[in-house]
Parts: sequence; C-alpha cells; structure tokens
Amino acid sequence: MLFNECKNSHSQGNVGMGQAIAHYTILGYTISIPLNDCQEYDLVVEYPDGLKKVQVKTTKHKAPSGNYVVNLRTMSGYKDKYEYRIGTYDILFVVDELGNTYEYTSEELKDYKNCLTLK
Repeated sequence: MLFNECKNSHSQGNVGMGQAIAHYTILGYTISIPLNDCQEYDLVVEYPDGLKKVQVKTTKHKAPSGNYVVNLRTMSGYKDKYEYRIGTYDILFVVDELGNTYEYTSEELKDYKNCLTLK
C-alpha cells in the first residue's frame, strides 16, 4: 500500500503531493507551489484553460460499500476544522492508498460538505 511507510498524516500528505506533482508533470502542465501552507489549496496548476488552485487529499479509509472516502474538511495547526466551502479551490486531487488518483472540480463538489465517497 502506498502509505505503509508513512509515520503520520503529514508524511502521508507529502506522498499525495508527490503523486499530484508527478500527475500534472506527466500531463505537461506547469505547477507552482505556494510559499507557505496557510492557504486552502496546495498547488497552482496551469491547465490549458488557465490557472487552477488544487487541493491535494489522501485517503485510506473505506465506506461499507468498499469505496474510498475522503474528508473534505481541512485540518491543520493554523486553522480549526471547517466544512468544505465552494470556491476555496478549483480542483480536488485525491490519492488513495492503492495509488489511484481522482480529480473533481469545485462544481462537482458543490453538494458536499464534509466527505466524499470516491467512484
């Protein structure tokens, strides 16, 4: 499993960031990494139709259906937990413990508040 060697959620997040950077690099997109980590997105990616704020999430949690579930709330030392708010990022990039990746636009997430079952 992709996150087996991760000692904590921070290192799991680093693996997710590496996967996202590799994904967008393979597509030939230019990637920018914000100077600090207190914004609600992790990367800025130059898509063919313009710059997009990308939030990277990882998961190893499964729903009873067997599908992976990702938490949309952001938790960090700088912020309290909060519900996902539309517009805080343009793209959600998710990596599961098997290495599968998923992308969702903010429009696809508009009806979700706390978590999303991946399909």
